[in-house]
Amino acid sequence: MKKFLLLHFAFMLCLISLKAQSYSSATLSNYSSTAITSLSDITEGSRFLVWNNGRNCYIYESSSNQMMQNSMPDISYVLTFDNVTNYGSYVTANIRAASGNLLPDLSKSANVYTSSTKVLYTITMSNNLFQFVSPSGIGLNGNGSNGSGNGSNVIGWTAGNGSNGSFKLYSATIDGDEQSVFNENETYRLCCKSYDGAIGLGAYHNTSILIYYVTGQDVQDEDCWWNIIPDGDAGYIIQNALTGDYLKYVGEYGNTVKYLTTTDDPSTTDALWTFTYDATNEAYYVTNVAQPNYRFNLRTSGSTANLLGCYSNTSKPTNNELFAIYDSNGNLITGTQSSSGGNSGGSETVDVGNFAIYVDSLQFNDKCLIYDNYGNGRYMFSLPQSVRGGGDFTATLKFKNLTNDDISFRIDGQTVSNGGTFTLNNVTCQSAYDLYILVNGTPTRKCSLNFTFMPIVSVNVSSCGTSYYTAGTFHLLDGDAATDDSTYYAKYRHRGATASGKPKKAYAVKMIDENGNSVDRSFLGMRSDNNWILDAAYVDPSRMRNRVSTDLWNDFAHDPYQQAFENKKVSTGTHGQFVEVLLNGTYRGIYCFTEKMDRKQLRLEKTDSVFDIFTDETEVTVRGTLYKTTSWGYEVFMGHNTGSKSYPRTAPSSYRNTSASWCSYEGKYPDVEDGEKFDYGPIWRAVNLVAAGSDQEFVDSFAYYFDKPVLDDYYLFIELLLSTDNHGKNMYYYAYDTNPSTKKLNKGFTEKDKIGVAVWDLDGTWGCRWEGSTNVTNTTNYKKYDTYDDFLWAYEHGQLTYFTRLRELSAFDWENTLANRYAELRRTWFQPDSLCKRFTDYYSLFQESGADSRENTLWSTNISNNISYTTQWIQDRIAYLDEQYGYSESTISLTMPAGGFTTYYSSNALKLPSGLTAGIVTAVTSDEVTIDWLYPEGSVVPAGTGIILKGDAGTYTLVTYAAYSGETAPEGNLLHGSDVAATTTGGTYYYRINNRSNAQTVGFYQANSNAGAFTANAHEAYLALDEYIGTSVLLNKTVLLGDANEDNSVNVSDIVATVNYILGSTSSTFNTTNADINSDNAVNVSDIVGIVNIILGNTTSATSKLESMTEETAIDQLTMQLSSTNKLLMILNNENDFTAFQFDLVLPEGTTLQDASLKRSSGHSVVFAPRGNNRYTILAYSVFNALLPGSMGDLLELTLSNQPLGTITAGDITFSTQSSESHQFSPLTLIIDSTTGVNTAAQSSDSKETLYDLHGRRVRNTNANGIYIENGKKVLK
Repeated sequence: MKKFLLLHFAFMLCLISLKAQSYSSATLSNYSSTAITSLSDITEGSRFLVWNNGRNCYIYESSSNQMMQNSMPDISYVLTFDNVTNYGSYVTANIRAASGNLLPDLSKSANVYTSSTKVLYTITMSNNLFQFVSPSGIGLNGNGSNGSGNGSNVIGWTAGNGSNGSFKLYSATIDGDEQSVFNENETYRLCCKSYDGAIGLGAYHNTSILIYYVTGQDVQDEDCWWNIIPDGDAGYIIQNALTGDYLKYVGEYGNTVKYLTTTDDPSTTDALWTFTYDATNEAYYVTNVAQPNYRFNLRTSGSTANLLGCYSNTSKPTNNELFAIYDSNGNLITGTQSSSGGNSGGSETVDVGNFAIYVDSLQFNDKCLIYDNYGNGRYMFSLPQSVRGGGDFTATLKFKNLTNDDISFRIDGQTVSNGGTFTLNNVTCQSAYDLYILVNGTPTRKCSLNFTFMPIVSVNVSSCGTSYYTAGTFHLLDGDAATDDSTYYAKYRHRGATASGKPKKAYAVKMIDENGNSVDRSFLGMRSDNNWILDAAYVDPSRMRNRVSTDLWNDFAHDPYQQAFENKKVSTGTHGQFVEVLLNGTYRGIYCFTEKMDRKQLRLEKTDSVFDIFTDETEVTVRGTLYKTTSWGYEVFMGHNTGSKSYPRTAPSSYRNTSASWCSYEGKYPDVEDGEKFDYGPIWRAVNLVAAGSDQEFVDSFAYYFDKPVLDDYYLFIELLLSTDNHGKNMYYYAYDTNPSTKKLNKGFTEKDKIGVAVWDLDGTWGCRWEGSTNVTNTTNYKKYDTYDDFLWAYEHGQLTYFTRLRELSAFDWENTLANRYAELRRTWFQPDSLCKRFTDYYSLFQESGADSRENTLWSTNISNNISYTTQWIQDRIAYLDEQYGYSESTISLTMPAGGFTTYYSSNALKLPSGLTAGIVTAVTSDEVTIDWLYPEGSVVPAGTGIILKGDAGTYTLVTYAAYSGETAPEGNLLHGSDVAATTTGGTYYYRINNRSNAQTVGFYQANSNAGAFTANAHEAYLALDEYIGTSVLLNKTVLLGDANEDNSVNVSDIVATVNYILGSTSSTFNTTNADINSDNAVNVSDIVGIVNIILGNTTSATSKLESMTEETAIDQLTMQLSSTNKLLMILNNENDFTAFQFDLVLPEGTTLQDASLKRSSGHSVVFAPRGNNRYTILAYSVFNALLPGSMGDLLELTLSNQPLGTITAGDITFSTQSSESHQFSPLTLIIDSTTGVNTAAQSSDSKETLYDLHGRRVRNTNANGIYIENGKKVLK
């Protein structure tokens, strides 16, 4: 205690001394990188660096006592606040500069010089920014009159004058404020924040580099330990614990030494160093005393990777200049005196850092937390999508204890032992949790824990280049995965001509095995492949333009021409999911993990290789080919040189099929660089038509050589996006099959010379240029040009020649084609709100994950601001294109009467609002109207379609669209109408909807006697029939559920009728609507159970364990096997109760079903009937809905006519609970032959594919209609 009082007394003497005189001989030992956010942080004697928010630099006192501004702080920048009084909404204080002088009373527009006069400033705060007002009412202000930013002076100006009059305050510490944190008798490891390792000596690690950054297990070697010894007030000497040599600045620069060497003589200031603490990153930057601009700097890539040198830098330190320092006990050394932890005065003092010296494999729910070295260091973990929006997260914590102590953890006030569970209520990703490690019950170290809703990718690779791959590892943590993914071998290189030059690198990733061989792997519901991309999107301030654009293309574009000959979906755009990436243990931000455009994506035919045994040679036939354009030029523009409007009509340059490229077309498939046979012929012929073909040749052959419907879509696509880099360059072209087989030719394939297009690299879109600027792509500027083509000619080298020729040649009527297609797309995919939602949905994912904040901090961007810019840009762009294409829309009001039905006709198209569905009438009899409900809510009814609408009573607003050329109404519709009042036409007998206010009597009624013609109202849809059906037909027929045979009662005869129907014996009186008890649009064994419940008076089952179908299956395991020569057993092991089942059995040729008997029964009946083609339907049920007894063993024995040989299949398997809920299962297959004997077939669960939504979130329930991702492809459910 005495020692503490003495230290405190000495410290106060220092403060008193410093207030009375300059402390310019002292040094700035550390400062916070996080600004204070409260007036209460300003206390007596507080010291701050003051940052001008408008000029983006610190203010300081010059040698002439003038207040100036600059970017790199030292001791002269520290301002001390004396005589502080806090009044709640403001603070008053004297503000003392480095010399001891004080800030004076201010005059407007006058420079500020310090003086000895005490002046009390009033300090206020708004939006975390502070304002300083002197007694005269004039505020402190940054002046830009003599240059903005560095070097400009500080003046007085009107209080609150914008950003130049607002400041951030950063806490600062000078030497003398605290004791040295280094003990000269201790040894330390210096670990760079860029990636794990420690500074050592290259001589001990088989390298010629003198000062070497050691990684891996070698970091514990003796040469990686250093003494940090104070040398009075001058600084520190740094001595290697193994050799005794000292680090010293040297004026030498080469491949082994870069301004840093070792010496045995530390007597000069070249061997003296200062340590400045960065509190935010919990690390130091180390500066030479003799050369104060030079700091430790670690080379992280290239031929000198892992070399530690000194480099000049007067700006804020970067990660490769920041070093965390640990003592021999593993304690992280911070800017204040290190503590051993424990409690003091009721508050915990613990080290900050990771837990690697205590535990290994720290896991939540069997998935490892990922440690990030960025900043202070933090653990990261990916949460399941199910807890987005404030759900509770429960996890089991596991770890490997590396000590002999009792280890536990504390999070959110909960202490958790190994194997214990904890719950975070309303879990959030937008702020960090404190995670403490407790050693023998005492909090010893803490670390921040950041959650995210995005998957986390960990990339580990020593170095990367653009022309070669480097081996490393890959790990993906998916919050929705059941278990942790493996760490895979992978190879990496930097990708992108522009992207590779940016600080945030993009990566091409190849999955390999331990021997370096390619391996296909699937991630996040996408396809299985060995080639992947980590797209940094650095030039795009939103980080999502390429993904949004490609998603849109995949959704709306016409199917490519080869789709007609492929069973699987052809994708002319890749698929991707957003992730957060760590590189070598350090956070690198938001990336899009994306598929690569290749042969498999486009379903191109593989090259044929046939070995001729007679010639001993392999004949290779190229079929599918893929090309990528990489630069501008005559051949890429297909007819004009870059920036030139001259069209010489000359043939393109010749090509060589052995070359990796032809005129900026790279050969992508086959792999010409690997020596595979290639063919540039298809693309050359297509280019030649466009560049050199006559007008007639172009008209006659364009659709033969190009996939025109897709190219029409592509033009509208890049026009909508105002794409600046995708009208020639950054495109994929392909030929699907240039040498088709005879079989394919016989199927009608004629497109062997046709070229298709695939989209790529769409960052320079949506109001952002290819290099990230908005000065030419903003709405104000592009509106100066009449068309997109004019804009491209003004800024981006010109337009593709085939678009120009399509527009100019009247035979194509291309303007009208585009206008019609635009009108069609504008109603759906090109709706501005829908387009904006694509951006805001992804941004919500970023924001809820906290990823936007991390990205903004790391790369100095502002995603939120750019999303606001982009969504407004979209609204303006659509309005511009609407005017260009003559597109218009309006609204109408429609009233739905109490009966719930009405009709409508319009020569315009209609978009149905929420709550209304519409259909057409396809047939009418005297007692029934057949309606095909084609149009659900939100869909568009084609122009000229008479419809019947249903919904709740009320008033609805419908959007109407003008019809476009070629739009057709559905065929077979008996509803007609007109936009104006007119006499009915189109039939002989006419009926209008009537009694619309009464749900029981609403229907179609004749308007005149004998259903003659009448005058229909404007927009009234009416029935036009060729036969008389009587005076009326009702829409709502009374439904008596269970009355399957329509005898107006529900009894055992309805059970018999339904059993007969299921077994294939139909009756003219069988009513499927009445029989479909559970309304699942199918009549099966579950409906028999429902009919029994109605007869017995049961509305629900009190004894059933399964009250509603969930993801848990009603059956755990169902198998099928032969128990003897001709006995087939169905064996069931079940956890849940059921009462009935049915399935179809298909037997091999020559075998028939003779008998069926239940092995587990409570008075159940089992029946079967042949259905043709060796198929039998088998049904088991109880007229009392009794439960089938037991939970395991034989269920059903089937007697066959003989021992079967071949395949037995049980399909359409349905089990029912007592509450009439059905559950279907995939087929069982049993293959029996004389060679292999009997194989048992098993079915354990539903065989549904995993579905994801458009944000990559796993979908548990697909009751909602929409677009989902299944097997990496978008599907409409």
